[in-house]
Amino acid sequence: MRLQHEKHISHQQEALLLKKQLNASKTLSAEYASLRKWNHDIENHLFSLSYLINTQNYSEADKYLGSVLSQKAVPSHTFEKTASPSADFTANPSQNQFRSTPLLFISTFLFQFTYFLATLYPKETSLEFFILGVLLVFICIIFYQTLNEQLKKIQIASQFSMLQKQHQMEQEQMEHLHFRTEETYVLQRKTESALTHIQDLLSNHKYPEAAAALDSFSQTFQKERFHPYCQDNLIQAILEGKKLRAEQYHIQVSYEIFLPDKLSIEITDLCSVFFNLMDNAIEACLQSGSQKPFIRLSTEFSGECLSIYLHNTKNPEQIFNHQTTKKESYNPLPSHGFGLSIIEDICRKYDGAYQWLDRTDYFDSIVLLKFL
Repeated sequence: MRLQHEKHISHQQEALLLKKQLNASKTLSAEYASLRKWNHDIENHLFSLSYLINTQNYSEADKYLGSVLSQKAVPSHTFEKTASPSADFTANPSQNQFRSTPLLFISTFLFQFTYFLATLYPKETSLEFFILGVLLVFICIIFYQTLNEQLKKIQIASQFSMLQKQHQMEQEQMEHLHFRTEETYVLQRKTESALTHIQDLLSNHKYPEAAAALDSFSQTFQKERFHPYCQDNLIQAILEGKKLRAEQYHIQVSYEIFLPDKLSIEITDLCSVFFNLMDNAIEACLQSGSQKPFIRLSTEFSGECLSIYLHNTKNPEQIFNHQTTKKESYNPLPSHGFGLSIIEDICRKYDGAYQWLDRTDYFDSIVLLKFL
């Protein structure tokens, strides 16, 4: 019963955290949508400007640059860190639990002792059986109280764990958004500076220099501009966030994401698969002891099936047994809940399949989902 209650609480916790992560990722999704549009616009502007200069329409190129530079870049955002959940909120057992346990032990002992006396003195059975009945009721009450307190302890521990994870998630999302907006702002300022320099060259009739500067900046822009992993902005935001988190621990991450244009898979389910796979992979890399840990995530689709493949470093001494390998000291529940079981439930929901392969130094996760 305890394990079932833990699993139920963990599933609820994972679902709530996923909902909060998705809500936070929507802000990033909007940022990526805006960034895609800006990249597309700048590429078109550079192409048009290159055409005008190559056809020696320098005056038109100068005017065109003026109109482009009149569009101001998006300003940088500022962020504030939120306070961590109070450490005073602990998951320690209550004092009542310590009282209930010895009472249960004493009551059970008295029940057995009274029953023993009843067997020795069968003539006094009426009184002794009455006492046995009272003790039995008393034992049931104490047992119920003890069980109820244990379940409350699990729930309190789960709530504290979720507060800690929620705080970590909010900080990661905030840092991710700050990183992305700052990086975008720097590129926009660099673009504005380069285009202003090209316009100055055109105004001073230095046309060969302007053409060379435009060609050089076009190559630089293609290298430094935002390169998305996939066309879905929400999944892009999620994967980028996990990559930034992994890189903080010097874990190399690579993505090859190909998704079909139409998906019948609910976005919350697909995001849950990515969330849990990446979280488990990052944890495995942290415990691997490897000098060069890595994570490789790829997807492909064929027919009606979407295939998700994850390859990551792991500790060769840890043998996969379908159980989480990490617990927090303040919380008896696993830190990732039942992540694999959540993925397995999603696979069953979409008539798919899954496979977990322990290859000693590496671990392979394969998830198949029907999307039509």
